[in-house]
Amino acid sequence: MVRLLDDGELLVDEVFKDVFRFPPELTIDIWADQNRILSTKEASIAGRWKTSRTPYLREIMQCLSPSDPCQRVVLMGGTQVGKTEILVNSNGFAIDQDPCPVMNVFPNGTLAGDFSTQRLSSATENTPCLREKISEPRKRDSGNTIMRKEFPGGIIFIVTGNSEISLISRPIKKVNIDEADQYPGWTIPRAEERTTTFEPHCKIYIVGSPRKKSTSVLTNEYSLSDQRKYFIACPECETYQILVWENIKFDRDEHWNLASEVGYACIGCGTHIPEYKMKANMEERAEWRPQNKENGLFPGFHLPQFYSTLGDQLWERAVKKFLKWKKLKEEKNPMYVETKASWENDVLAEASEDEFGEATDWEVLYNRREDYSSENINKNILAIFMGVDVQGDRIEAQIIGVGLNYQIWVIEYMHFYGQITDPVIWANFDQCRLKTYNHPSGTMRILATGIDAGYKTDEVCEYVRTRQSSNSQHVYALKGSSLYYQPIASAPSKNKGIHLFSVGTDTAKDKINLFLKVPEPGPCYIHFPLTLPEEYFQQLCVEQKSKEWCPKERKYKDKWKNPNKARNEALDTLVYAIATLNIVRFLHFPNNDIQELLEYFARQVESPEKVRPASGGRMINEGERIE
Repeated sequence: MVRLLDDGELLVDEVFKDVFRFPPELTIDIWADQNRILSTKEASIAGRWKTSRTPYLREIMQCLSPSDPCQRVVLMGGTQVGKTEILVNSNGFAIDQDPCPVMNVFPNGTLAGDFSTQRLSSATENTPCLREKISEPRKRDSGNTIMRKEFPGGIIFIVTGNSEISLISRPIKKVNIDEADQYPGWTIPRAEERTTTFEPHCKIYIVGSPRKKSTSVLTNEYSLSDQRKYFIACPECETYQILVWENIKFDRDEHWNLASEVGYACIGCGTHIPEYKMKANMEERAEWRPQNKENGLFPGFHLPQFYSTLGDQLWERAVKKFLKWKKLKEEKNPMYVETKASWENDVLAEASEDEFGEATDWEVLYNRREDYSSENINKNILAIFMGVDVQGDRIEAQIIGVGLNYQIWVIEYMHFYGQITDPVIWANFDQCRLKTYNHPSGTMRILATGIDAGYKTDEVCEYVRTRQSSNSQHVYALKGSSLYYQPIASAPSKNKGIHLFSVGTDTAKDKINLFLKVPEPGPCYIHFPLTLPEEYFQQLCVEQKSKEWCPKERKYKDKWKNPNKARNEALDTLVYAIATLNIVRFLHFPNNDIQELLEYFARQVESPEKVRPASGGRMINEGERIE
C-alpha cells in the first residue's frame, strides 16, 4: 500500500517495494538456514537446517548462488560429507527464490528415484515455503511426479545420465550432475548444451567421488578449476593446514586391527589432536583457499571424508577401512585391489590406479586343472550360480560354485543345440537348470540363473517371464553394458514385462582377470575341472585390454576387446554367472558386500534353519519369486 507522511509527501521507496517485489539477495546457505526444516527421515537431528554443522559446505553453496558470477562448480568429495544436502538446498532455493528450469542428473534410476522420493520430497513436505509451491503428488495433474516437479515460474527435472534422450531438447538454467565419474563421456557436454539459453546466468554443478584415474571426469574438472582446499586451524597453536592422511596417527596390532586412539599430528606444534577437538569450532577456524588462482572463475573443491562432521568417529572408520585393505594385501588376497580403490575414492576423494593388468595365458590355466567332478561338489561351496549365453542355434551355460573369500569352482560347462525358437531346447536346458548337486551338507540346487538377453531378446524374455510366474528358481534377464564405470550389477529396467538387469561387462572382466592371476588355491582363486577342454581356456583368455579412441566421447578409454572376433562364450558365461551372484547381493543385501553375503550362505549351510540377512534385504527362500 502507498503511505502518506503527515505532510502529504509520498514515500516512493515503499511504492517500489510493493509494486516490484524483487527477491531478496540471499545465498543458498542463508536461505537454507532460514527456511529448511529437516525430518527424522533425513537426519539424526530433526529441526531447522544449520549450515554451521557442516561449515565446509557454506562456500560451495555460495558459489552456486545467483549472486556469484561463476557458471561452473566442481566438488570432488568423499562419502558422508553432505554432497546430497547441497543438491537438496540448491533445488529448494530455486523453487522458493530463483524460479527456473533445473535438471538433476543421476547415474541410474535407483539413485534418481531415491533423491526424488526420499530427499527432495521430504524437504518440500517439511519446509513450509516449499510445500505451498509444490503440489501434492497424489492430486491428478499436479505436475509433481517422481521425475518432474513443477512450481510457479519453474520446473525440476530428475533424469538419468546414461540416456541421451533425457538430456536433449530442454533449455535449463541450473544443471546438477551427481556422481560425475559414472557416466559416458558425452553426458556432461550434452547437459552443458542445455544451458546456452541462460548464459551467462546458468550454473553447472559437477559433483561426486572420483573413480579410475584413466577415466575420471572429476579429476579432470578439478584440475581445470581454482583447486580449493580446506584449511583448518590447530586448536593448540592456530596453525592453518589441510588435513592429509599421512598425519592421521594410530597404532595397529600384528593382525592389522586398530590398537589405539586415532589422532591428528599438527604440522605446527606436533600435538596429537583427537577428531572431536580438531573439528570443534570449524565455522570460525577453517577456510577454503584456492591453490590455482589463475582459474578464479571456476571454483573447484576437494573434500576428503575425514573433514566430515556428519557422523561420529569417522577417522576411526577410515583407519579401519585402510587396515582392511592392507591386511588383504598382506594375505595376498586380490580383493585388496577393490578395497584399496574404495578407500581412495570414498575416504581420500582421489581417483585410483587401474591395477588389473594384461590378460592371462590360457595354457597356464589349462595346466592347473584339478581332478574333481560335478557328481560331488566341493565342501567349501556355499551357493551355485549359472551364467547363460544365447546364440541362434544353441545355448551355452556355465555353472559355478562360490565359497568364502570369493573362491570359485567351475562345476560344469554345457551346450544345448537347436533352434532358439524351438521349445525343446528350452525344456532340455530346464532339466539341467533344475538339477541337484551332492554336497557334504546334503543337496544343492542352482540358486540363481542369469541369461543374456542382448540377442534373441524376445525368446529370452518370454522364457524368463514364464519361469518367474511359475515360482521356479530365480531367473534373471541380463544385458551387457561396456561402459567402463558400470558396476557388475545395477538396478533393473522394465523390458517386455520383466526386469532387465544391466551388467558392467568390462568391470566383471577386470575382476575375472584379477582372479585368474591368483597362483594358488585361496581367496579369489578359480578352480577348473579336468573335463574342460583347451577350447574353453582359449575362449576364456581370448580378449585383451587396450586403449581405444572413442570419437563420441573424445578421449581414449580402457576396453576389453576381442581382436580376432574369436569365440568367447566361456568368458561371457562366466561374466553372467558372477553378475548373477552380484544381482542376488543387490536385491537381497543392498547394504552389504559380497563377502557378507557369502558369510550368510555359510551360516545357512552350517544351520539349515532359516536365518536373516545381517542388515537390510530379505531372506532368500528356495523357489521364491522376486518381483
